[in-house]
Amino acid sequence: MKFFKNLFNSLFNSSKEQPEERESAGVKNIIGTGYYDRMEYEKAVEWWRKGAALDYDEESQVSKYYLAMCYLNGTGVEKSYEKSIKWLRDPAEQGLPEAQYWLGVFYNSGVVVEKSYKEAERWFRMAAEQGLDEAQNALAWCYYEGKGVTQSYEESVKWWRKAAEQGYADAQHHLGCRYEYGEGVQESYTEAAKWFRKAAEQGHAYAQHSLALCYSSGRGVEQSEEEAIKWWQKSAEQGNICAQASLEQTLRSKKDKKGK
Repeated sequence: MKFFKNLFNSLFNSSKEQPEERESAGVKNIIGTGYYDRMEYEKAVEWWRKGAALDYDEESQVSKYYLAMCYLNGTGVEKSYEKSIKWLRDPAEQGLPEAQYWLGVFYNSGVVVEKSYKEAERWFRMAAEQGLDEAQNALAWCYYEGKGVTQSYEESVKWWRKAAEQGYADAQHHLGCRYEYGEGVQESYTEAAKWFRKAAEQGHAYAQHSLALCYSSGRGVEQSEEEAIKWWQKSAEQGNICAQASLEQTLRSKKDKKGK
């Protein structure tokens, strides 16, 4: 952290001494990120906007992506989906995977642009093929639900596995579900429990509930009421209604057994 703080201070000071044209978009991105980390969002936007203006520098595409996210979330600027997608399009077309993913999200939801699952799938795929785990997870959903592509459990599993192997918790949980139900893969409660655990240990509430069910029923793991309660508690604390209900029922049943 000290290194990045010193780097920011050095770049900030040099930016006041050097002519604007000598700075690269990459430098402006670092300075903007420094302000963002210090929660000086308007100054961050100011520097990213300067970087976005340097079209000759490929790092300007990153600046444009940062601006798009600011408009998407209303950080340092007034929230505007129209301006967000405006800033997203150029970096997406230039191959920035994060921008491609978010452009896909816009088409998938139909916000600002006309809803098009085909366009959403196209942008998700571009980003997924570059290894972006969020996009791989989104593309898996396209195949699972048959939106923009021919429905295929096998293809959905393929893309969920790619994201899951990168540690993406949501994909790990969904891959576990496919093993649990035998969709696109041979049914295996052991594999299901393995992937549920990976996601649950990252704090994924639904995976924690799923793992608790494994322990409660003894599917894929050795049956353990205590382990089930442990994971239901973790999930319930995050507001999972199903986990809360299961935990309440299990604790009540446990209390009734002691009372007999």
